[in-house]
Amino acid sequence: MVSLLGRERPKAARETPLTPNGDTGTGIVLTSYQYRTKRIKGAGLSRGLWISRPVKYTIAREAFVDRLEPRTVVAVRLEGIIREMGVAVPDRGTLEKEISKARGRPSPLDNPWSLADLVYNPIPPQALLAVLGAYEAVRISSGQIDRRLTIRQALWVARLHALFPADLVLVLRFAEEYAATERIYEAVGGQRFETSSEDADLIDALRRQIVAL
Repeated sequence: MVSLLGRERPKAARETPLTPNGDTGTGIVLTSYQYRTKRIKGAGLSRGLWISRPVKYTIAREAFVDRLEPRTVVAVRLEGIIREMGVAVPDRGTLEKEISKARGRPSPLDNPWSLADLVYNPIPPQALLAVLGAYEAVRISSGQIDRRLTIRQALWVARLHALFPADLVLVLRFAEEYAATERIYEAVGGQRFETSSEDADLIDALRRQIVAL
């Protein structure tokens, strides 16, 4: 195809995914045209380039560790984490933008839980005692009287409490992990919620508990 200036455009470039090291399995995928025209600065990439889903998950996960943590602090930490993943690291401005994007999608399930939420998010009566125990455990462990279990975490406590009836701390730990993963999938979007990694950890914990009996 010829442009109005009479120069041939690199039409085939858009069809071949490439990465800076020529491996399509890395975190940032560039078309061949982008690869020739976008600037690559050291270990980072210029803004506006496509970021792989695993990297987006990593960004969202770190963004939710502490929602009040400054974006710049989170971005600096992410640079090291993504570099250890063996993929190209987006520049700091791009990281901060992705952090804001993840944090900017609030969910009512991340509001503090109270008994009033049973009206809209029912919990089986047999699980309610475990949820109330987790509610109190979060406040005590954090040392903050205003720190409360989220609705999402309470629902996961209700789902998992029967697996570890004698260990509420363990139930709460897994509930927090599953809730965090669910929140990350919501923030990133575009893929079915999947927890095989968390499931493997939970099964290992169950196996250790059985062996200890």
